[in-house]
Amino acid sequence: MKFNLHSISSRLILGGVAAVMIPLMIVGTISALKSQAALMDLSEHQAVGIASDLARLTRQILSAETEKARTMASQKSITAMSAAVDHSGTAANQDTIEAVFTDLSREFRNMGDHYQGLFISDAKGEIYTGVLDNGSEYKGVDISDQDYFRKVQQSRNPVVSEMVVSKSTGKPIVIACVPIQAANDSFIGALGLVIHAEYFTEMVSGRKIGETGYGFMANAEGLCIAHPKAENVLKMNFSKIPEMAAIVNGMKAGDTDVEAYVFQGIPKIAGFAPVGINGWSIGATQNQDEFLATAHAIRNANILVTVAAGLIVGVLVLFSARSIVRPINAAVAGLKDIAQGEGDLTMRLPVTSRDEVGELARWFNTFIEKLQGIIKDIAGGVETLSASSTELSAISEQMTQGIETVTDKSNTVSAAAEEMSANMNNVAAAMEQSSTNTNMVATAAEEMSATIGEIARNAEKARGISDDAAHKATSASTNMDQLGVAANSIGKVIETITDISEQVNLLALNATIEAARAGEAGKGFAVVANEIKELAKQTAAATQDIKDKIEAIQGTTTTTVDQISEITEVIRDVNDVVATIATAVEEQSAATNDIATNVSQASQGIQEVNENVNQSSSVAVEISKDIAGVSFSMNEMSTSSGQVHLSAQELSKLSESLKQMVDQFKV
Repeated sequence: MKFNLHSISSRLILGGVAAVMIPLMIVGTISALKSQAALMDLSEHQAVGIASDLARLTRQILSAETEKARTMASQKSITAMSAAVDHSGTAANQDTIEAVFTDLSREFRNMGDHYQGLFISDAKGEIYTGVLDNGSEYKGVDISDQDYFRKVQQSRNPVVSEMVVSKSTGKPIVIACVPIQAANDSFIGALGLVIHAEYFTEMVSGRKIGETGYGFMANAEGLCIAHPKAENVLKMNFSKIPEMAAIVNGMKAGDTDVEAYVFQGIPKIAGFAPVGINGWSIGATQNQDEFLATAHAIRNANILVTVAAGLIVGVLVLFSARSIVRPINAAVAGLKDIAQGEGDLTMRLPVTSRDEVGELARWFNTFIEKLQGIIKDIAGGVETLSASSTELSAISEQMTQGIETVTDKSNTVSAAAEEMSANMNNVAAAMEQSSTNTNMVATAAEEMSATIGEIARNAEKARGISDDAAHKATSASTNMDQLGVAANSIGKVIETITDISEQVNLLALNATIEAARAGEAGKGFAVVANEIKELAKQTAAATQDIKDKIEAIQGTTTTTVDQISEITEVIRDVNDVVATIATAVEEQSAATNDIATNVSQASQGIQEVNENVNQSSSVAVEISKDIAGVSFSMNEMSTSSGQVHLSAQELSKLSESLKQMVDQFKV
């Protein structure tokens, strides 16, 4: 099946797929956006929560380390040693220092492995004893220039140092330093716990956040002090990364918030929270693609579901559309064949369903069946009309030939009548000399007897011809009556066709209304209804054409019947005239015989002869007038016969035209 955007099946497929895919796409888009927004919000809260947890944990650890250092600094052995050193110096108290070193070594081994060491300094910042992680004694280092020592010296409060590089190991360290005070609360020294920076890295950056997330810590200047990559510690300055400007500003301000940024072309999101010590802040970052993976999975699933649903609906609608469109296409093909092809009226559509399509097929078959019967009736009427027109044409030709014969005989009679009139004049003149010209009278009487015999024969022939013409005119009138009846019958058939055309037009209008109610799916019915409506219009037009021609036939037939009736009347008049002529000729023949018989008695009956001659002259004048009337009537009959012949030819042409129209249909 070809894919045509204007076809019903294509629109059904597109409409069905669109009706399924558009809502699915809308729902999928909304769900993907909602899930993305929800996951983004969840990730932001998670990042802030992780950063806050890490900051709180770091603060607690630093506080715990500070408290541990305070506890150690408050031990009596340490305070006593510090007081002695402050009073008499380290050289005078070596034994005490060694004893404390031994105790510190034993205690340091139990403290864990995240310490680089611990130390004790005097009030001036000189470390005189301590323990390193390798077990050696930590001493001889001056920390008087370190900020944390100065802060402890001045404030007498515990201080956590900034992360610095150890002078002894070259590794980053943090120092929890607390003051050692005498009984009078005077500052006599400081105790510090040296913590490896890796401890904070493991604690902060070791916290896994998905697959790509990690924690980091920065000081108040934005310098990295904890990071999964050790090479970044104390080397990377976040404040110099433009993409992280908003995060660094928030960290410096001590805010707890979350920001999205792009780092090395990768979209990320970072939550940050303050530690509360030295202006440090901890951040928790993660790639957006990771926490949006679920949203992307939902999006991809929606796309797959939408495409699968579109394909399934497309296939289902395709089969449904085929089941609907196939009978419609069959109906359209049938109508097209009737309108443009061979006009096969024997074709019927299969009725395979009880829905609107089946109803359409049933009514289509009913319409074609009625149209087939009508065309058959028209074909029969056309054959009758053709036969009648042929017979009428033959009759008109015979009538023309007979009229020509009558005309010729009438001319002969007219000439004979003129000659008889001349003879009568001569007889009248001769009667004046009858006494001396009896022989001439006898001769004239013989000639007149021969002429009258000829007139009598011609009159008898004219009478026979006029009788034959009267019979043929009567037969033609009967045939024309039959032709009128056939034309009236065809007129009734045309009225039936007109009624059916109006019913089909009304059916097409109802189908159009039903198609409009059906909406988009009913457009195919509207197409078929329009096709039926067009066929009805064509049928109505052809019917009107046939009706006009039949009316012309009826008018011509009526005129022909009237003219044949007039011809019949004229022939009857001619017959009467010929009968009168025959009677007159018989009388003249009798008179001529009397003249011939009594010519020898011309002298006695001259007066009677003169009277008879005068009478014969009058009769000859009347005969001449009657023959002239016969000739005029024959001319009129010839004209009427020509009109009948033309009408018969028009009927023949009309029957041929009707036959061609009917032959367009196969019945």
